[in-house]
Amino acid sequence: MARGRARFFDPDDDDQRRIAKSVVIDPSSAADRLPESFRDARPDIDWAGIRAARNFIAHDCDGTDDEVLWQAIAVQLPKIAVRLGVGATE
Repeated sequence: MARGRARFFDPDDDDQRRIAKSVVIDPSSAADRLPESFRDARPDIDWAGIRAARNFIAHDCDGTDDEVLWQAIAVQLPKIAVRLGVGATE
């Protein structure tokens, strides 16, 4: 992730940050469409936090703190994927 972090925070290239916003927004929107029974069966996942992060990033446009976005992509999203059984183990 070190190379990814350097590229992510490159002040001359915002592509990675814009891509990261999409990576947070799209799955979060999909999570809202999951059956409530699916979400209820996975109480260890912070569904409300996922929704809140999506709303913050989607509506705050240029004001999003890049460190918060990095944490969502590089730290939280992989943990959620593991909990859902779609990611590599930690």
